[in-house]
Amino acid sequence: MADVVAITMNSFLSVYGGEVIKQYNAGSMLKDLLKKRVITSGLSATFPTFTRETSKLHNPGDDVFDDGASGKHYASAVVSGTKVITIEKAIIAPQFVDDMDQAKSDFNIHSELAAQAGAALAYTHDAMLIATLAGNAPSANNATLATGTAYSAVTGAQLATLIEDAAQTMDENFVPAQDRYIMMAPVQWYKLASEPTVVSSDYNTTGDMGKLGVLWYMGFKVLNSAI
Repeated sequence: MADVVAITMNSFLSVYGGEVIKQYNAGSMLKDLLKKRVITSGLSATFPTFTRETSKLHNPGDDVFDDGASGKHYASAVVSGTKVITIEKAIIAPQFVDDMDQAKSDFNIHSELAAQAGAALAYTHDAMLIATLAGNAPSANNATLATGTAYSAVTGAQLATLIEDAAQTMDENFVPAQDRYIMMAPVQWYKLASEPTVVSSDYNTTGDMGKLGVLWYMGFKVLNSAI
C-alpha cells in the first residue's frame, strides 16, 4: 500500500511541476529576451564583453600589426573584458495541500495551484529583471529630462518622440536593429497605442489593438506590462 501511495504522489508532483513550468513560460515576458546562462554551482557568473572592431586600409609591405610611431594602426581595436553577474536568491511560491483526498477529488485543485505558482514566479522574475535593467540605465529620469513632464503625465506623442530618439541614438552607436524592445506600464502603452501616427505605421484602420496586445514602432516591439 505504501508503494502505491508513493507512486501516486510522485505522479502528482510530476504533473504539478510540469504545469508550474508551463505557466511560468507562458507568463514571463522577459526571460527569452535577455542573454541566459545555466549555472550549476557558485555565487556568480562571468560573461565576456567586446568593443566594436574597426577596419583599416593596408599598403603592401606594411606590418599588419604595426601600432607604433609610424601611425599605421593595423592592430585589432577590439577590447575584451568581463561582466560579473551575482546570482540572486531562489524565487519560490510555496504551496501545501494537507488533505490528499481533497487533492484527488473531482475538483482540479492542483491544476489551479500550479497555474497560480507559475504565474507568481514569472511575475517576480520579470520584476527582478526590470529592476536590474533600470538600475543599470544611464538615468532613471530620462522621460522627465526629455519631455519636461513627469512620466505619469507623458502623452502618447511624447512617448513616440522618446522612442524615435532612442532609435536614432542606437543607430548612431551601431546597435543592431534587430531585437529591440520597450516595456511600458498599461497607462503609457495605451497612450502610445492611441497615437494615430504610431498605430498607422504598422496596422491598418481595422486593427483591434485590444486583441493584439503588442505594438511595433520604429523597430521596437513595445510590450505592455503591469509590473
